[in-house]
Amino acid sequence: MLAFCIYAFGGHSIFFTVTPELDVDALHAMRTMVDPLRRAGYVVLVLLVVLAIRLKPRTGIRTHSGIRFCVLFTISWMALSVIWSRITPVSLKELRDGLLVWLACAAIAPRLGLAGIRKAAMIYTGLAMILGVACELSLSTFHPFRSGYRFSGTLYPNLQGTVCAIFIICLVSGNIQARYLHVMRYCALFVAMTLLILTQSRDSMAALAVVGVFIGTSRWSKRSVVKLIASACLICALITGALVLAFPGVSGRDLTSAITLDRDTVAADGIGGTRLSIWTECLSLLAARPLLGYGYGSFWSEERVREMADRLGLLVLHAHNGYLDVALNTGLVGCAVFVMALFWALKQYLRDYRNRWQSDVGFASGVLLFFVVHILFESFYVTGVETILSLCMIMVLAFARKPMTGQNV
Repeated sequence: MLAFCIYAFGGHSIFFTVTPELDVDALHAMRTMVDPLRRAGYVVLVLLVVLAIRLKPRTGIRTHSGIRFCVLFTISWMALSVIWSRITPVSLKELRDGLLVWLACAAIAPRLGLAGIRKAAMIYTGLAMILGVACELSLSTFHPFRSGYRFSGTLYPNLQGTVCAIFIICLVSGNIQARYLHVMRYCALFVAMTLLILTQSRDSMAALAVVGVFIGTSRWSKRSVVKLIASACLICALITGALVLAFPGVSGRDLTSAITLDRDTVAADGIGGTRLSIWTECLSLLAARPLLGYGYGSFWSEERVREMADRLGLLVLHAHNGYLDVALNTGLVGCAVFVMALFWALKQYLRDYRNRWQSDVGFASGVLLFFVVHILFESFYVTGVETILSLCMIMVLAFARKPMTGQNV
């Protein structure tokens, strides 16, 4: 049921398979239209909450009172932001969705547990990739060797990259004993990595690399980690030098285009120039209302999107930084409390993983670390798969009960 809810909220559409051009009017129509699948997802989510509440909770004591306070404060602050926000149908819809997801995760996650959350994530991400490939093959849009091609499936390519990365984390964190299952896992990893590269989602690739290095070396000594980083830098330098010597005509511009997947000059003249211009605009607007923000779901209105498009010369739908988006919605107060809960939970899971090298705890650590890194360059969608899973991880620590025997949750 949770996997179905994530799929219903994910924004899957055949629209992305054929990849038409986006404009402001089409964007506003997509944000305001009634999606029957999304409505069904909310109905199933409410039923899932009812079922979760009826289950008898595990007896014991609640731990992590600090994380629980951050969660309760964030939910209350989101609701109170209606007072100082500019109310529109879209903002009320986003506030409703946000509050429902937060409250649902608080009710479901402690009873579902890390193992159940991991299974739901694997079911959703696996089926989403299969469906995406099937749609592109059936519509003859799957052209992996064509210049400029990006695998999207039924999602925007960057979101499809997130799906592939979460699926890889699910596979790598699993503890498989049977040999034939090892072969199947390696095959699935190869397919998922290939699709991730085809999405050209640089943010997902970078965040997944950080997860792999950080989680994979969590039990290494500091000296071993330093050797790994030094070796990686040396290998990159040797490869770059070999390319320059082998192809004298290769310029620094060519190397930059290859490293950034030829997507570094969409609306700027250097690496990251597009995002820097967006961040500059957003930070100047945040400075006008730093503490309270503009109210949850109220900042990215249709008028704001049009103004940004006129000033920057490109369609901007979000700040390309989750922390900045949270600050614009709920101010620095709400952003600080949310970040505190996020990093507090990540610290707890990483400590548990180092002490008890368990697959479910490793999955929780990987998802949270991926989320923390990924939203440095992408927005914060409360109904996105990485957000829902991360909120579930936080809610397990905030509201699950620790057995009186002293065993970990």
